[in-house]
Amino acid sequence: MVPAEVTDAGQFMRMTAEELINGMRSLDNEVADLLKTWQGRSATDYSDGWTEVHKGASEVLQALQEMAELLGVTGTVFADMDQGNASGFGSLLNLPPV
Repeated sequence: MVPAEVTDAGQFMRMTAEELINGMRSLDNEVADLLKTWQGRSATDYSDGWTEVHKGASEVLQALQEMAELLGVTGTVFADMDQGNASGFGSLLNLPPV
């Protein structure tokens, strides 16, 4: 595993999640505006469906944000461990300086 690539993947996921969340907010505003003037059974059914979709999408986007954060932390932890291990190996070998 290349720690920098894991961190990069986490950053990509975070940016993607942010874009999707912003898009969802925009769409939510549009649906709210639509439902201000739309009346009747169809409007109620649409509103109920939108509420369900919105809830599910919000859960998915929250999970995506959490995964992005974990990937960023994991990449940093592995990089730190790798650096520590490399330092440890150097002291074990007792090689003469170059």
